[in-house]
Amino acid sequence: MSEFEYVLALELGTSRIAAATARLAPSGEITDSTCPLGRQDRGVEALAALSDDGALVFGAAAEDTAARAPERALRGFTAHVGDEIPLVAGDRAITAADLTAEFVDWARDIVATREDHAPASLVVAHPASWTAHRTEALRAALSRREITDVEFVSAAEAVTIVHDEQQTLASGEAIAVFDLGGTAFEATVVRKTAGGPFRSIGATVALVDQGGSSFDDAVLAHALTVAQAEGHISTPGSDADRALARLRRSCIAAKHALSIDGEATISVPLDDGKSGEATVRITRSEFEAMIEPSLDAALGALERAITDSGRSTDRVSAILLTGGSSRIPLIAQLLSERFDRPLAVVVDDAGARGAARRGILDLAARAPRDTIADVAPHGAGVAATAPRRHRPLRMPRRTAVALSVVAAAMVVTAGAAATAFAAGLSPTSADKVTADGSRTATGPAGFGLAALLTVPLGDGGSAGSVEPVVVPVEVDPPAAEQDDDVPVARRAARSPIADSGRSTPPAQSTTDPVRTTPSGTTPLAPVTTPRPVTPPPVVQPSVDQPPAEQPPAEEPPAEEPPAEQPPAEQPAPPAPDPDPAAPSPEL
Repeated sequence: MSEFEYVLALELGTSRIAAATARLAPSGEITDSTCPLGRQDRGVEALAALSDDGALVFGAAAEDTAARAPERALRGFTAHVGDEIPLVAGDRAITAADLTAEFVDWARDIVATREDHAPASLVVAHPASWTAHRTEALRAALSRREITDVEFVSAAEAVTIVHDEQQTLASGEAIAVFDLGGTAFEATVVRKTAGGPFRSIGATVALVDQGGSSFDDAVLAHALTVAQAEGHISTPGSDADRALARLRRSCIAAKHALSIDGEATISVPLDDGKSGEATVRITRSEFEAMIEPSLDAALGALERAITDSGRSTDRVSAILLTGGSSRIPLIAQLLSERFDRPLAVVVDDAGARGAARRGILDLAARAPRDTIADVAPHGAGVAATAPRRHRPLRMPRRTAVALSVVAAAMVVTAGAAATAFAAGLSPTSADKVTADGSRTATGPAGFGLAALLTVPLGDGGSAGSVEPVVVPVEVDPPAAEQDDDVPVARRAARSPIADSGRSTPPAQSTTDPVRTTPSGTTPLAPVTTPRPVTPPPVVQPSVDQPPAEQPPAEEPPAEEPPAEQPPAEQPAPPAPDPDPAAPSPEL
């Protein structure tokens, strides 16, 4: 799979919805990031609203519409997925499953625009208490919008994946998930399997209407009681609804502030004709006293979930806190006192990030093995081993040139010797003394020496391009062979164009060798040696000579016995052609 492919995951909470993406890096590592869908970075409210033109809107547009016209807003619609009774906003009725599918389509378009292409797969993290009926209802609604490549995973399993990235769990370890969301509480025990994925064990214990919204209602009731403003903001009408919405937002802000500070203030709008608003002070102890009964019920539900999983409390590795309301300080205190187990808090939008990582693992498992990198079950990638490509063995250029020169010298020497035998000469004939007193080697030693002296290894001894090797060979044919009737092939010799202006070693010829013609021979570059090379005499087999009317062959120097002459009356057979099997002196 390509490194540009990514997986989009949506965590469908009962009050908020978060989005995240994950992709597989070339190194095999999985990288994930959250995707803002509204004004905030950590997701948007599970809110839909009917715009002025009758279209359903989400995100910031839905928040603005709900603030102006609360009767056209639908909040927490994800909690009703699977219900047959439709939700009504204004004059529009729609089931929760279809509304959720429309939100998923909207979120996918936003992320695809930001990423410049659509996701390769979609993962939906749903509440752990969802039944198969709910997931199938949402799958069918997504299919009606032509969204078919979708995977479902529980939010409890998704957040455990993120926790495992920070503190790796051993195979078989179990962890209890304490999920206190906006409108509901869920307790689930999750175990890490041998293959790496997490699976829920036992049943999820859920409490409806036990979450952040119920805590907000308690703070709102406290503010109205203290300000004595119950009857002043309950007048029917849009103005009263907007005032109540502002009061609720002030109570939510005070609840969040009490997680850090010891007290907070709430502004209560009044419509009594005397003052515009009242300020109510609330302390942390007052707030904890309001929510302590709900927290006791949540701790009891967690204990039942652990018992239902078949494990005792001491066999649970840790308790994982997730959900926006789980950061209330009193919750950690009560859990430590009752269960005495390590506590861990996951980051915001951990459900979406964990679902995205789970989705990229499944996508990589379905991709061809030669196009992806192997990834470890917990998400840390290990690059896959690609088939090795063995590079062909290459010889260094200097070595190749040197071997080519030696091979060329051997071939030329053998070819020259064969030519000499075919011409009726002894390959051990003595050196020829030229007019200037120098000697030109004509025997096998001279051939080899000439070959070595005429093949330089490029400029400066570096390995350059290998030119054709031309070895100067001078052959003194018998006088009988100088007749024009004798084939030229028997009298031909390869010769470079001489360059008398350069010293030894002579320059390498870059032109084609010139053949000897009956009219003349291109002069050869003489090879000057300090001492004559005199090989020991070798008795050669008799060679048939041409008829007696032809002039005798040139006599060799005195120190070597002349070649044996055949009887004059013996007719001369046709001169044999050079052995076709003998290597050609021309490279």
